Amino acid sequence: MNKKILGIIAASAAVMGSAIVASPAHAQATMDVELEVQPAVYLVTYSKLKFLVNSNDILGSKFLDNTAIYDEKINSTTLPQGVLPPGTGVTAVSKSVTPLYRVYANSGATVTVSTDVATLKRTGVGANASDTVSMEVEAGATKKIDANQSTFVPGDATLKFTFPGTTAPPAGATYSGGKLKISVVSP
Repeated sequence: MNKKILGIIAASAAVMGSAIVASPAHAQATMDVELEVQPAVYLVTYSKLKFLVNSNDILGSKFLDNTAIYDEKINSTTLPQGVLPPGTGVTAVSKSVTPLYRVYANSGATVTVSTDVATLKRTGVGANASDTVSMEVEAGATKKIDANQSTFVPGDATLKFTFPGTTAPPAGATYSGGKLKISVVSP
């Protein structure tokens, strides 16, 4: 019987030993997790700008001179020759674009508007090499945008176009080839 008990104990030990050896190993660790949000910018603007130089640009608000009176009784029958109002010798015209752009910048930004190509050349009928218009940013060249804005921030600019010579170009003259650049830099 001793042999039987010893056999049972030996078998039990063998089962327990294999159970201990077959159990899986466990390891566990915890670690810190960090997420950094990088600066993001998004720019909305036009693909092309086309301006019109109209009577208001050339003549200001003076479209009419009707100061003379035609009166045969007092012999006032002479219409004045006409004198163009001041400003018709215009050599420059300013055009504002409101807004020119909208910018989203989660960490703030500096927006710069500049001329990339400042010379517009006359195209079509009457064009020649010396017939150009120069363009410059007259107002709105730089704008700072604060950080933590949750919406788009608009920006305006005024462009100044300077014509060659002492008067505005003739009606129908078209100038093209100028390029405006908007750059957004986020820290």
